[in-house]
Amino acid sequence: MDLSDTSSKKTQPTGTESIPEALKTLSASALQVARGDFDSAKGIFDVTASSTCSTEVRDLAETMGLMCVNLEAREFRLEQTLTELRQEHEKLNQSYRLRAESGLFFSLIIVSLCLYIICFYWMMSAGFLGGNYKTILMIAVNLVILSFSLIFIHRHRYPWDDWGFTWKNSVRAMAEVILLGIPVILAGIFVKWYLTKQPGSIHYNQPVFETVSLLWTGSYLPISMLQEIMTRGVIQTSIVRIIPLKASAFYAIVLSSLLFAITHLFYSAVTMAVTFFASLVLGWLFYRHKTLVGVITAHYILGLIFIFILKLIGW
Repeated sequence: MDLSDTSSKKTQPTGTESIPEALKTLSASALQVARGDFDSAKGIFDVTASSTCSTEVRDLAETMGLMCVNLEAREFRLEQTLTELRQEHEKLNQSYRLRAESGLFFSLIIVSLCLYIICFYWMMSAGFLGGNYKTILMIAVNLVILSFSLIFIHRHRYPWDDWGFTWKNSVRAMAEVILLGIPVILAGIFVKWYLTKQPGSIHYNQPVFETVSLLWTGSYLPISMLQEIMTRGVIQTSIVRIIPLKASAFYAIVLSSLLFAITHLFYSAVTMAVTFFASLVLGWLFYRHKTLVGVITAHYILGLIFIFILKLIGW
């Protein structure tokens, strides 16, 4: 027997494919994976599934495959973490810009309200506090504040949904408006009826329901929309963002309601007080549903009834 043949048989691998070729495949695939090409791991898994390689080579390929899987998983988690960090960084930048510009925004509102009070005092001294002049003054101050609000929205480029311009949750908001509005309207009708029976009251012997012109019925809707966009959509939302407190929503509702009530000062103290408490409820509804649909509807219907039909406030 030839001893060289026996030696050759002892060193021959169990598979028909030579070990160096399989190792070359593993080496090339591992190199590509190390460079970030995880698709090249397919070559490693091919060696693992190959029936022509020795058990030792397949075990080595399986180990390298597990390492590639772990490496890809870590790479994926790292990319996710970096993405989240970038998003948080952008949120922080937006928050800083928002707080910086909110100071200017609210300063302009304060200036507008100061000018409004000056005009109110001048009109009261000059005897120009008739119904038409009151309405003109109210619309003017609301338009000025609204213009500041729209500029503020445009500069920050938040999604319109964040300011309440959305139909989402509008059905639930409308349902709550109806549930809350019906007892309030019935109570207002009872109060007006009671006042018509009291001598000395300005409503004595007056009809419970007044006639409303189509002009006021139509024009009061855009007024309601503008006031809710300004008060709830912009001011209340902005205060929630810039006050880093757990109770920021509470402060936002109260402060925006105070600003809204002050614009009704020239009508009467009663009108301002009623407006403030009604605004608190509307602010709470807006905070719950994050949509302007419900609060605009409530503002329009309740304002139309209490100001124009029952004439209990606003005169």
